[in-house]
Amino acid sequence: MNSNRLWVIGASLAMVVIAVLGWFVGVQPQLDAVSSASAQRADVEATNAKNRAALAKLKSDSASLDDMKAQLAALGQSVPTDAQMPALVNELDALAAQAGVTISGLTVSDAQPYKSVAPPASSTSGTTSADATATPAPTDAPVPAAAETPAAGMPPVTNALITADNFAAIPIQVTVTGQYANVLNFVKGVQTGKRLFLVTTFSTTEAKASGATELPPGSVDANLAGLTYVLTSTTAPVPASTATQSNAAAG
Repeated sequence: MNSNRLWVIGASLAMVVIAVLGWFVGVQPQLDAVSSASAQRADVEATNAKNRAALAKLKSDSASLDDMKAQLAALGQSVPTDAQMPALVNELDALAAQAGVTISGLTVSDAQPYKSVAPPASSTSGTTSADATATPAPTDAPVPAAAETPAAGMPPVTNALITADNFAAIPIQVTVTGQYANVLNFVKGVQTGKRLFLVTTFSTTEAKASGATELPPGSVDANLAGLTYVLTSTTAPVPASTATQSNAAAG
């Protein structure tokens, strides 16, 4: 009787051991393989979904590719990859002729690394808003590409992608002669022309005839200073030129 009981106990233990070994050796690896395959399938499906979305976006962009190329061409004229001074001078000549003024002087200074817009200065005692926003008196020196300070209440607009490493500013001064209204039309044309041009200072004085040249009553000499920009991938200085143009265009 004791011998039979021992055999039963031994057989039961053997069955338990075999079942445990079968689980760890046969069943558990299969379950792990199934779980791994399910996870991989989920990853593949997620990747396929992203690829399908990207493909749909590419198809949509391809349909408007011509419009995007046209926008890029316009932006390339606004901020070119080199100075392109002859093209800018021709544009200024055309704007002057259209406005009915004469360009009597044009000076282009050395390009300078772009400086981001400075935040508005905090108000101090004894300084009125009129003082803070007053237009500085014009000078004969080229306008530097210093950081501009926006008017009070206007937060600066900056872009981290635009830095001194890929953007340069070229100071330019233009002197024109004509009727005041025509001069203002010329300034508006400069600000809204094909080439990006930031007007920094503007002043006028009564025009005086030189020699036998007679000027219509109400003519003024206007000094316009500002910055035009160049997109560059290096820090190499943009070739600068200094030119004086006389009697460029008459209305």
